[in-house]
Amino acid sequence: MMIAMLNQCYQSMQFSVAQLLEACSEDKLVAPKALEKKLGIDSEEGATYLQIALEALEKCGLLEKERGKYRRVSEDGLLEARLRCSSKGYCFAVQEVEGGEVIYIRENKLSSAWHGDKVLVKVTKDGMRRRNPEGEVKLVLERTNGRILARLKATPQGYRAVPLDTRLNVEIELLPYPNLEDCLDRLVHIEILRYALGNLPPLARITRVLGQDDSTSQEQELVRCKYNLPNALPQNVGELINTVPKLTPNRLDWRQRRVAQLGEALISIEPERQGWEIGVHISDVATYVPLDSPLDLLARERGRAYWLGEQVIPMLPPLPMLEQPERLCISVLMHLNEGGEMVWFEIHPTLVRVTADKEPVLANLEASRPVVENYLAAVAIDIDIPWGEQGDDGILGVLISRSPLQGLVARLLMMANRAIALHCKALGLPALFYGQPEPDPDRLTDWLNLLQEWGVTPTDTRRYLSQIQQVPNPTQQNILKQLFINLLRPGEYALQPQPHYGMLLAGRDTPYCHAVLPQYRYPDLLNQHLLHLLFNEGRDRRSSRSKEGVDLRSSRCHGQISWSVLPPETERQFRNLVEGLLPTLNQQEQQAYKSALELEALRKILLLQPHVGKTLAGIITAVQKYRFFVSLEDSLAEGLVHVSSLKDDWYEFQTHPHNKRGRALVGKRSGKQYTVGDRIEVQVRAVDYYRQQVDLTIPRPAGVADTPEPEEEEYDPEEILDE
Repeated sequence: MMIAMLNQCYQSMQFSVAQLLEACSEDKLVAPKALEKKLGIDSEEGATYLQIALEALEKCGLLEKERGKYRRVSEDGLLEARLRCSSKGYCFAVQEVEGGEVIYIRENKLSSAWHGDKVLVKVTKDGMRRRNPEGEVKLVLERTNGRILARLKATPQGYRAVPLDTRLNVEIELLPYPNLEDCLDRLVHIEILRYALGNLPPLARITRVLGQDDSTSQEQELVRCKYNLPNALPQNVGELINTVPKLTPNRLDWRQRRVAQLGEALISIEPERQGWEIGVHISDVATYVPLDSPLDLLARERGRAYWLGEQVIPMLPPLPMLEQPERLCISVLMHLNEGGEMVWFEIHPTLVRVTADKEPVLANLEASRPVVENYLAAVAIDIDIPWGEQGDDGILGVLISRSPLQGLVARLLMMANRAIALHCKALGLPALFYGQPEPDPDRLTDWLNLLQEWGVTPTDTRRYLSQIQQVPNPTQQNILKQLFINLLRPGEYALQPQPHYGMLLAGRDTPYCHAVLPQYRYPDLLNQHLLHLLFNEGRDRRSSRSKEGVDLRSSRCHGQISWSVLPPETERQFRNLVEGLLPTLNQQEQQAYKSALELEALRKILLLQPHVGKTLAGIITAVQKYRFFVSLEDSLAEGLVHVSSLKDDWYEFQTHPHNKRGRALVGKRSGKQYTVGDRIEVQVRAVDYYRQQVDLTIPRPAGVADTPEPEEEEYDPEEILDE
């Protein structure tokens, strides 16, 4: 019973069971008080739920208790997995380890777990022939669906919420809410208060009825609710702004330099004897938002600003002092030679004056373009898309420019990010580094196959986009760009340098971080606070007895430091703060990435709704075992043709290792093929706006009879996991 209670009360806990197990050790006993500290539990209620969880985990054999302390026990016979369900009701537990078996879970063995939950599973029946092993969920480690979008349904027992995601095959009881009878035609955003327990159904409260805010489009509302993006800033937030700057004596007065505002960036650029001096002057938000101040805690909770098309959900309120001609900045001054090599750089707290005459800066910027582009050969996508507002590599990990000037300024911001990352790594500072994983290999292969099908063989496999311009057809170019965006993965923050796919950076020797937009991203603000610690507390020599020190603000000190630059306690406190925030910051980065892509998809699908039943032209962009994807030429929206809709033949999935187009669906009788790059006519069969799914079919000539399908198994896990 205690385990059942634990499985359903996640919304009341400040932690997940997965986090609790990670906080425990197999080597030593841990006291509940120590666990409270590790998990950030700061209330009596939180401590009560912790005790419930500890007793439940002890009962199911995952923890053992000794002298009031707990030790983790190896999960003998239990497998950690992620639950994947289909709209047809089939569920599988997918182990997140290479080579792990996929385990079939019957509906009566789910233990109230839902699609997407992280679970512990026990295998109850071995797999035979083509059948998967069967199992049962013993414990939910982590809930995924705490807040969901649903439709209202009137029943004899009262109003119920039916999730829009059909993989959540459940009706949810609702707490009372005013005038629900008027909301039957609207969507609602609900928060789960209780998961199913015995005969009790799930229980939720309505947090928002969509369609009541006339200033927000339907797509923006859907995305905002689905990803639980922050609401508007508190009305009294202006009272939290610290308007008195800390004018420390080590701040340099650079008001005589020519600094121009270009978009969000403050840029200075001057010719040198053998190259260029390029300055990126970052608004010193950290001075006005001290760590642990009310405004800092607000920014920490929100994590970042979110761009939803023309709407911006801010992280911080406008800071008027950063709109004045004279501004406090953290300035990164980079010295590049004519070959595009960064010879050295320096980082200072400064006071700058923004000039009204931008022309000299713009002229120098254009003159230095070859040098800048030689230094930073990042991918550039010249396409107008709604998430290109952040200035640097943003949430996609690649430079997105809508104009040559915007692209050049973005490169300068990325150069400054890179310089700060190099400096933090060289000085051993606990910075938040940023990386981007490589795309899924199969999806990237499909993209390359398509590129080759249109006559381009990549000469450099890390700089694909520079070759898109070789494709003569503008529609094909746009499809390639959009598909490339879709295969990119969201970035990740870490305390160690990470490979960055979009920036062509391989790993620890090529660090990168976010630091130039502290008013929009909390990681940038944290890195700015770290730089202030360096300026104010950094130790430029091994000990006070050392006669000579190094310049901690210059890259010329790199390789000369063999001591801890920050005082040990200062470094420990900052490192602990960053480590504690990492999971949340990465989750927020994923939210920003997914919400931007989803808004784009919703807007495309909205344009397709009037075309249901019509025949349109498209390009096959990917082929899988049970379906192939088609990018429609007019809208760039993507739809799928399921193999079951191909009635003229029985189609099998085949791979062709010697065929440059790779995978194909091939007709068993006719030999007809559907492969990547084919231009075909498709009929729009259905548009599911809320799931962003477009079902397509191949128009069939009149008089062609259906080919009977062979008998299939009760379920096929590959098809379900592909849903």
